[in-house]
Amino acid sequence: AVLLALRQEDASAGEDMAARLALALSGRHTLLVLDNFEQLVEAGRDDVAQWLSRLPQLHLLVTSRRVLGLAGEVEQELSALPLPPPDALLQELAMNPAVALFVDRARAVRADFHLGERNQAQVAGIVRELHGLPLAIELAAARLRSISLADMLSMLQAREHQQGQPARLSLLSRGGPRAGDDPRHASMLRVVEWSWLLLDDPARELLSALSAFDGGATLQAVAAMLQQPTPQLAARLDDLVGASVAYAREGSGGHSRFHVFEPVREFVHLQLGEAERRRWALAHLQGMAAWARGLGRAPPLDEFRDELPNLLAALARAGRLGQAELALHLALAAEPALEDVALPPSGLESLRQLLAAAGSTDTLSAELRAQTHALLAERSFEAGQRDAAAHHAQQALAESVSASPIHARVLYSAARIALRVHNDAAAAQALIDQALPLARQHGRLDVEARTLTLQSVIATRRDHDAARDIALKQQALHLWREYGSPARETSATVGLAVALGFAHRPLEQLPLLRQAQAAAEARGQVTMQAFALSVQGYVLADLARWDESAACYLACLRSAWQVGAWREWFYALWNLPRTLAHLRRPEPAARLMGYADGFFSSRFGTLGWEDAREGRRTRRLVRVQLGLLREAELWQQGRLLTMTQAMTLACAQAQLAAEKRPAGTAMGVPPPE
Repeated sequence: AVLLALRQEDASAGEDMAARLALALSGRHTLLVLDNFEQLVEAGRDDVAQWLSRLPQLHLLVTSRRVLGLAGEVEQELSALPLPPPDALLQELAMNPAVALFVDRARAVRADFHLGERNQAQVAGIVRELHGLPLAIELAAARLRSISLADMLSMLQAREHQQGQPARLSLLSRGGPRAGDDPRHASMLRVVEWSWLLLDDPARELLSALSAFDGGATLQAVAAMLQQPTPQLAARLDDLVGASVAYAREGSGGHSRFHVFEPVREFVHLQLGEAERRRWALAHLQGMAAWARGLGRAPPLDEFRDELPNLLAALARAGRLGQAELALHLALAAEPALEDVALPPSGLESLRQLLAAAGSTDTLSAELRAQTHALLAERSFEAGQRDAAAHHAQQALAESVSASPIHARVLYSAARIALRVHNDAAAAQALIDQALPLARQHGRLDVEARTLTLQSVIATRRDHDAARDIALKQQALHLWREYGSPARETSATVGLAVALGFAHRPLEQLPLLRQAQAAAEARGQVTMQAFALSVQGYVLADLARWDESAACYLACLRSAWQVGAWREWFYALWNLPRTLAHLRRPEPAARLMGYADGFFSSRFGTLGWEDAREGRRTRRLVRVQLGLLREAELWQQGRLLTMTQAMTLACAQAQLAAEKRPAGTAMGVPPPE
């Protein structure tokens, strides 16, 4: 009312609004609310400053997408809703605020909607794509009246613009009575457009550059792209955060990472012409390639995880930019980190598409194609894509040039796939016999160490020679130390501990495993940490320390699930049943083994003799407790479990065992859908 009166009186020439407000409110404790003030920041900032200076008892509550920048101003950021973690199970997902809002608004248009195992991944993906923005979540959920979750997620994940139309923003709108009085609250396009119009040209240029980064960007990365000094750029990035079009989060090493909200990125891309979008995408790819070249033999894994979304985006865009060769060199430079940080299926597919596109024009050297196929062979195997791994290993051999240093690495990769996927020790040994002398001839200590490790596996699997296995693992460990790769030294330490297990020396295994686990944790090697925990669980089971064994398996399951380390996850799932069976929990043991057996054969191939032997031993123990028919029935039930159900069952049972809870404690798993 006071503001309205002042606006009416403003028509009087020479009237001082600040003075009249001071007169009206003098001596009164007043809270003045200024809503949607962003459009008045430039014009009204001085008036607000005068009011505050003349009225010491005046307090202002200002809602705005831009900060005022006045003395005494205290910012209270209304952040986006927290997003669910990647490894969230159904119960945890249901309690997440972003997911809960989506489910609540979805039920407003579809009364039968509920969150369950079949749709949990899609719902989580949608709220992540929307960055947890409440209005965006509400607008998306309102579309479930006719659009399926799968179609919605697919459209939100699309990075292409069709005929200049906003592929994702077009979903985030509503009309009719639901739109409300303010059109900005009925469309994310209008929300972002309003903020865009309040920016000056330099700010729009900076926001356009920042929008090329899919995983956020450090100050240094943006400065390198724009070739501008960091102090000046830091102030301008802070202004973008103050304008609510970007946000900052702390990344690895305490460095700030600047992100653009996804609807804002979509809007910015619509404002740019094709040439501008291409310019920023190319600058981003070139920056990522330069960053990867500097990773070296001991890449900082936490930093690499921060940049992984940008790496994936660069690989996905490279084909359209005609930069297949640069993108493949980027992937190869990142390979030391990719041994510890899994390349998602989308990244593998981007590399395959780049190879296929470049192969049709014959623009890549045979050496580069061979290296990329070898990388794809190993990363595909780790991702559980056994057929693709075999194909790429064969292609790598076909493309590789004999007697080159690269050829030694290709031979090793092909040997590993022959042994791991096809269980063909003879074929693997023949390739090793070619790779070892070539690696030594060219001084490739890394390839020599890898090849010796693979030969040690053959010594165990085919020859059952534990002493030779240990000797070869010790040689490999020495070579990795000489080569200067702490991460691979850690993996070699775990390998040596495994070899000691085949020689029945558990008391020597445990110190090595704990040393490796601590080193892996310190370096951010989550996958290797999970594997070390899994082996510890097995050793502790050998020592009949069942509760400690279960605790190790539980920690391994959680770590492996978090990063998608599916081989390590399998081994915890496969070996945990022995512990459960000894604790008189035969039913979950049988279900878990049934699931794990099918999981491994479909993703990785044939179990090694040692793992198959372990399975037979545990099944015999379960049959003694349950009988042959009941064990077989539960094994088949396990085959029908989903991954989430298997994970839920395994974690629950491992938790009970670690806490020494009695076997009669009720703990089941939802029936397969």
